Amino acid sequence: MIQRRARLFQFVSTSLLAMAVGACGPAAGGGDDDDDTPRVDAATNPDIDAFSTCSNPVPEICDNGVDDDCDNIGDCDDADCSADTHCSNPNCGTLQTPSGSLALPDGACDVSGTCQGYENALNFTGFTAGQTLNDITKLLGVCLNIEHSWLRDITVAVRCPSGVTVNLSGFQGRTGGEVFLGIPNDSDTGAVPVPGTGWDYCFTPGATDPSWIPYANAHPTEHTLHSGDYGSTDPMTMLLGCPLNGNWTIRVEDRWGIDNGFIFNWSVRFDPSLVEDCSQWPG
Repeated sequence: MIQRRARLFQFVSTSLLAMAVGACGPAAGGGDDDDDTPRVDAATNPDIDAFSTCSNPVPEICDNGVDDDCDNIGDCDDADCSADTHCSNPNCGTLQTPSGSLALPDGACDVSGTCQGYENALNFTGFTAGQTLNDITKLLGVCLNIEHSWLRDITVAVRCPSGVTVNLSGFQGRTGGEVFLGIPNDSDTGAVPVPGTGWDYCFTPGATDPSWIPYANAHPTEHTLHSGDYGSTDPMTMLLGCPLNGNWTIRVEDRWGIDNGFIFNWSVRFDPSLVEDCSQWPG
């Protein structure tokens, strides 16, 4: 290889109805129901406490202040409402794992000036409204499956929904030898990258290896950066206080010409304990 100059988701049956009536106790506030029209006593009598017993359970309505299905749990506290848009957390109990991809064509920009860069955003909506990242160990990592034929070309950063940006791999200047990320098409230097083979890399708060370029500088005989966990140029603790819901964005800048690459997928990985647990809700 010729060395070039150096460069990132009720129904109620007849038998269950009999059981529910027994469980709910006597009818409340509705008197006798002599016809065959279903009636929801608690829902139609304003003098009845919103969570009183009832004799005619129907599927839960999630925003009316009533225990419609007679299970003594109302509205968003009922597991039947875990996917209802009226509730604060429609993805309750499920950790979202969105991922994105991003082409990285050659696009050298000024070393010290602004750079157009390449961005891709992941929209998280499954956390509790207003929830923030308050424990950095609950951020398991920002992970990429990527190939690039010159590691030193690019900067990689993550931006949280509030706009806080953390440099994961910062630019170290236009010096140093060639280091691959994954298995790139080394002869492909055009504006439209021909994808090679991506390897998995994660930037994690607890990584023992430093960020990419300091690691590469310390291991000059490694022509391809090994897959695994790496630290970040900026401390990831800068993300503390960031909202969890909203757009988490990856930004890659190419600050040295000729080489290109491709991010096949990337993700922000959170500890599942950050998501409100609905699994223990009575059904």
